[in-house]
Amino acid sequence: MTQAPQTPAPASTTPPAPVAPAENGRATAGMILGIITPAISWTALFIFPCVLPLGTGIAALILSILGRRTAKANGVGAGKAKAGLILGIVGLALTIVFLIWAVILMMHMMEMNRWSQDLWERTKQGGPGEFDPSQL
Repeated sequence: MTQAPQTPAPASTTPPAPVAPAENGRATAGMILGIITPAISWTALFIFPCVLPLGTGIAALILSILGRRTAKANGVGAGKAKAGLILGIVGLALTIVFLIWAVILMMHMMEMNRWSQDLWERTKQGGPGEFDPSQL
């Protein structure tokens, strides 16, 4: 039994399906956290431990650095990683400034409390009388 010669299949004229671009999730996450960090950095004035802005800022830095390494390898997400890095640094700096400001405000409030208590005690003892702030 002889077989008929097989002819090759005709070449397809349709273009190949487009390949989805590679994603850089670390760079995207770093950028999102970098955007959030400066926006919530003012909470360091009210929430003394200020865990939230410090946590998001540090996470933004770490993810952006990892995203930059991934971007060097596959060429995707370098801009997002750079934005996350810059915004994370700015957010951490703002958080530290607000934290220092909160400490200074607390120190002044404690001093004002001491001063008002002393004034109250002097007023109770002898009436309004003369008050000399230099005696504090």
